Amino acid sequence: MHRLNADGADPLAGVAGELRAAVGEEFRRDAEAAEADAAIARLRARTLVDVAVEAMHRGDRITVHVDDHGVEGRVVHVADDLAIIRTERGDAYVNLRALTALEVAPAAVPDVDVRVGGATSLRALLLELELGGGAVRIVGPGIAAPVEGRLRAVAADHVLVATRVGDTVLALSAVGLILPFDLEE
Repeated sequence: MHRLNADGADPLAGVAGELRAAVGEEFRRDAEAAEADAAIARLRARTLVDVAVEAMHRGDRITVHVDDHGVEGRVVHVADDLAIIRTERGDAYVNLRALTALEVAPAAVPDVDVRVGGATSLRALLLELELGGGAVRIVGPGIAAPVEGRLRAVAADHVLVATRVGDTVLALSAVGLILPFDLEE
């Protein structure tokens, strides 16, 4: 049994308050550490597709690099291994499995939602471009110079591009960026 002070105050009241504050502070630190650990776990679990989707939903500007080539703009479509970037010169198509780097510049104010529908994969996009007959410029890892021409055929693991000097066969894994191109340039 403990005794009260002469003025009737409990001498342990201050100690109890200090203990409650210390325990509360410890719980706060543990909660902050758990929250930080969870945030790191979320970052570690992301894929490039996740990064591109997040940038698209926020309206961020991104710069995508494939070797020495890059495009800058806003992501308007993401699917499987494909991202469509709206640039000042038109839409650029990115093979998310072949890029070297992706830089994200957060939008100061979220942009108007500019998402568009699109192909479900890089190969599906290439088939659309083949059927459309438009000219393309393809750059990618290990391709010394951009390949410019029309897609003649999209095969299971490669594309056949009709260029001014003949046909070029590119492995799908080497197709990094597909850029708008005018054969008359």
